[in-house]
Order: sequence, then C-alpha cells, then structure tokens
Amino acid sequence: MVRIFETIYNMEFSPYYYPIYPWNLKNGFSIFSYLSFWKKTRWLLKGDIGMSKKKGPWGALLKKKINDQQFEDFFWKTLKAEHRILKLQKEGGKKNMRVFDIFHAAFFPFFYELDVVLKKKVIKTPSFPKPKLEKSGIYFFRYANTFLIGIRTRSKRSVLDLQNTIRFLLEESFNLKLNLEIIDAKKEKTLFLGVILKSKGGSFGFIKQRNQPQKRPPFLRTLWGAPPLSSAAAAGEEHPPRLQKVWGGPPFWGSMGDSRPATAGGAGGLPIHRVPGPLAPRSGIKTLVPLKRMVEKLEKQGMCKTFGSLEKRKIIPLRKTPWINLKLSIIKKKYEDLWKEIKKEYAGWGGIPSSSASSASALNLVQHIIQHSAACTIMNKMKISSRKKVFKKYKKELPGYGGRKNPLPFKRIKNKTSLRVQDFI
Repeated sequence: MVRIFETIYNMEFSPYYYPIYPWNLKNGFSIFSYLSFWKKTRWLLKGDIGMSKKKGPWGALLKKKINDQQFEDFFWKTLKAEHRILKLQKEGGKKNMRVFDIFHAAFFPFFYELDVVLKKKVIKTPSFPKPKLEKSGIYFFRYANTFLIGIRTRSKRSVLDLQNTIRFLLEESFNLKLNLEIIDAKKEKTLFLGVILKSKGGSFGFIKQRNQPQKRPPFLRTLWGAPPLSSAAAAGEEHPPRLQKVWGGPPFWGSMGDSRPATAGGAGGLPIHRVPGPLAPRSGIKTLVPLKRMVEKLEKQGMCKTFGSLEKRKIIPLRKTPWINLKLSIIKKKYEDLWKEIKKEYAGWGGIPSSSASSASALNLVQHIIQHSAACTIMNKMKISSRKKVFKKYKKELPGYGGRKNPLPFKRIKNKTSLRVQDFI
C-alpha cells in the first residue's frame, strides 16, 4: 500500500520526501546531513499531523489522482482492519512496522496538497549568478506525518502568514489535528526526530552588489574553460558591476585561496568579485546529539547517577542490578546491543555527520557511561574487587572497544571537561 501511494503522489516531490522504509529507520536519517545546506535559514516551522474525530475529505482527494472506486474501497477496508490490529497491539504493548506504514500512507493525499502549496516557495539554486536579489524562499522536508520547513527571511510576519496558510489547509479544509511550532533558529534550539537542531551561526545577509565598476588585471585567466581574454579586457577594460556572493575574508578573485577570477558562465568570462564583510551567508542548520535526554534515559535505566547539573560533569556509572543474575555472555550482549543501537542512530551511515566535534564528544561521554556500567555489572557478577581488573581481563569484550570487530567511531577524549554541555541542553 505504501509503495503504491509513493509511486502516485511522491514522484514530483521526491526531493522533499524521505521514504518510510525499515532500513532508513535502522541506519539513521540522511536528512541530517542535508540540513547543513539550508543556508541563511532564520526561522523553522516544525509540525506533525494526526487524525481527528471529524472525517477528512479522503474520497475527494483520492479521486483527484486515483479515480478508481475499487481501489478506494480496498484502501478503506485495509485501513479499518489495520486500525483494529493497532488497537490490540497497543493493549499488548507491541508495535508492527507494517501497521505503521499503512497509517502513514493515509496522509499521502493531504501532504500532496501541502506539497503543491509549498513547492511554489521552495528555493531553486540557479546555475549562474542572477542580476537580481533572490527573494525569500523556503526549504521543505517531510517524513511520515512530520514535516520541517526552513524559511529564509528576517520578517516574522512572513512566517506567520505561512503558518496561517498551513493551518487553514490542514485544520479547516482537511479536518486534521495539527501541531505547529515556530522556532527562531538563530536564538532557539528544537528537537526533531530525536536530534537537536540549531543554527550554525554567522550572518543571514543576502547577496551584495558593488557600486563601482571593477577593472580586470591583465595577467589573470578565466576559470572552467571560458574563452581567453580579449585585447580590450587584457588592457584593463571596465566591466559593469555584478552581484557577488559574500563569504568573508579579504577581497580576492575566484574561489577560496585562488588567484584567478571566477567567471559568470557567459562568453568572455566576466569576473565575479567577492565582497568581504559580516554579511556572509554562513548560516545552516547544525545537528547535535541530545546529550541531556540520553543521560536521563540511562539514569532511568539505572546505569548511572547524576549529581547537580550536567554541566558540572558529576556522573557516576552504576551497575545494572536486574542483569546481575543473567549469564555473563547475555550481559555482554545486552550492553553491546545498546551501544550499537545508539551508534546506528547518531553515528551510523546517513546519521549525524561525524565531523561535528560536539556530537562526537557527546557520543564519547555516552559510550563512557555504558562501558563503565558494563564493567560495574561484571564486577559484581564475577566478584572482582575493582573496575580496573575488569577492564584488564575483559577489555576486548566490553561495549565500544576499539578493536577490528567493533571499532570506535571517534577518538577517546582525554579531557572530558572540554565538552560544551550547554550546546545540548
């Protein structure tokens, strides 16, 4: 059912949609590496939708793309049957990925209408610099019944207008439950799909234009195979002013550290002068590990205990008392599985980029807690006098050991106080 709806509704909106496949859920979300390219994002709109008691216009929306009564009847029968299964599973405390897929497939017709509205405002990167200032646009992404919108504007009025448009479309027109939140990415942090989103900082300025025409030095050549300089250009002919992207640093020609001029892509290779200053569009969305949330969960599981605030780093690893009576091999496997799940979610393929130093430090702290909790549990199980002897005897069998079978994703931190915990709170 999900594959059918994806083929029908998401072909033209595939760049903004992340499929609900099981391997995507196991190996992390590649969207987090994509968020770093959301340049000049000032505002974030985070929302999720759900079913309300009022019946939505499913029939009318399905007939827009699928004018087949048999398919519509089959869809309703499947949805009602899966609803009964889901109700029984909730009572038993179990989850089924197939039921999860079916229910989220029911939102495809509504998200298609939202995609149509938002596609008109999505930013399109031009193949060459345009002679006009770019208008404020948006970045758009959705996963299952959750969506995230990045808005490139300083005016909050534009954000409120977009919020009202989405509310009118989903709540009043489609009778759905909508939770919508506005976040100032420059000042606030938000939790999205288990990850903290934060602005990278920098400025939020747009492209700047030089007022005075520039002379091309006669000894420079053009980039990307552009035609050679003419005699007039070589003699220092003046060219009209061009719109320049601002990346900071001293004024220079061409790319970073290059002494040659970048071209505008046209005949003659007109130079693009980059302007230094504080208006550099360095702002993107930074993804951080929710350290405080993870430490609180480990504390609820009885693996550690915190004293005072997390910033003071008073965290003591503890033994997992219910696991002491288990076999030693089972204890090792439970700790190893726990660390593997965390590593898949936050440091696996498609997860948070490992280049983020703060995320690497946070994962090292979580690994330190799990590793020493395992050592405490084994120490009590095997009647060993100290953790030091446990590490000496079972070093290669503890979770997160840096061997060939299970290498550490990051280097061990010598000075754990260097981690800025306030970034994750």
